[in-house]
Amino acid sequence: MRYGIKLDGVLEETYDTPEEAYYAVRFRYGDTGLFYEVVAVTSLDEKLCKMQEELEAYRKRELNLEAYRKRELNLLIALMGIKKELAWGDAENAVSKATYRIENIIRELQGGETEDE
Repeated sequence: MRYGIKLDGVLEETYDTPEEAYYAVRFRYGDTGLFYEVVAVTSLDEKLCKMQEELEAYRKRELNLEAYRKRELNLLIALMGIKKELAWGDAENAVSKATYRIENIIRELQGGETEDE
């Protein structure tokens, strides 16, 4: 059987003996006033804990993917605007604007700040 530290109802870590768990609690939390408990852990508890961690990691990946897709869409819109300017504007002005916007897109792709038009 394994023993674990539960903090606010969430299994934080598991140990081989209850003594290890108690020492870990003292070392980790000391007199912080956090509500924790040392519990006997069943295999179901461990599976639930792992599934909670996997779910949290999945949610983070989804948020990152959503932000990436939004950024990609904004860049695509900017490139389409450049194409339109090059097709319909006067040549010198269109090239100047297009160059400026392309430089901003490159800065954004490199993780830098973009300048407003």
